[in-house]
Amino acid sequence: MSRDVDLYDTHYSHLAAIAQTEVRRETYDEDLGQSSWITLAEAREWFGLLRLDAGSRVLEVGCGSGGITRRLAMETGASAVGVDINPHGIEAASAAAVREGVASRVSFQVVDAAARLPFADASFDAIFCNDAINHLPHRAELFVDWHRVLKPGGRLLFTDPIVVTGPVTSEEIRVRSSIGFYLFLPAGGNERLLERAGLVVDQVRDFLEHGNIRHAVNFPEVVVPRATPHRLICANANVPNMLSRISEALGGAGLNIHDMVNMSRGELAYTLVDLDSPVPEPVIAHIRSLEGVRMARLVAPPA
Repeated sequence: MSRDVDLYDTHYSHLAAIAQTEVRRETYDEDLGQSSWITLAEAREWFGLLRLDAGSRVLEVGCGSGGITRRLAMETGASAVGVDINPHGIEAASAAAVREGVASRVSFQVVDAAARLPFADASFDAIFCNDAINHLPHRAELFVDWHRVLKPGGRLLFTDPIVVTGPVTSEEIRVRSSIGFYLFLPAGGNERLLERAGLVVDQVRDFLEHGNIRHAVNFPEVVVPRATPHRLICANANVPNMLSRISEALGGAGLNIHDMVNMSRGELAYTLVDLDSPVPEPVIAHIRSLEGVRMARLVAPPA
């Protein structure tokens, strides 16, 4: 491959073509104008993670043709703004918003998201960016600006599809970046830059689904296969007797510990407990009340 590939102009210019529509329906089950790997089921999961409702205002960075932006507004009642550098994508997104009857709550703008965003401070309750952050340079400055436009307590969810987690060749890098600018970061790079920008890394996918922690800045790495469906995770101070107090709280409630792992880094520790039966909410509340416990929650059983 000797030259860059013009993917996005071609994709957005022929978005409504029958062939493209049929391919998207065959690939994703539902046509949202996708140009990246996201299904409607995944999008709905992410809407839930962002905790959106009719009072929320959301920004999607790199919205493309706006299918996810519009569906977000339809399903949550939130108002949304989608930005993208590609005018063909924005034209298609705006037309579809009118056609689908959501133009009063959803708008689209041609914006170079690599520069300072044209929005006032604290404009949004949430920012969403799916498989587009890798096209934007200056990651540290980008996160600072996203923090600026988020309201206090606002939420950010993005996917980075090209985090480098192992050896790659120059040819693999060249082919992967053949459609334009790409910024490759090592594992843990996003987390470090997020915290430096004043954003707190709350969840990553493996943490959300299994309680595992990978490449965290402040916490130890804890990756443990589930031994039972009932998993409790705790973040706590790294002090004596912390583990025994958590164990006593569980044992006092008649709960049997199948497996327990505790790892520490500096002043913080992370405890992961697999149990043979469900943990009642009052027991979780009691553990949360223990001195030194920063967080305790159940991880939902695997689907």
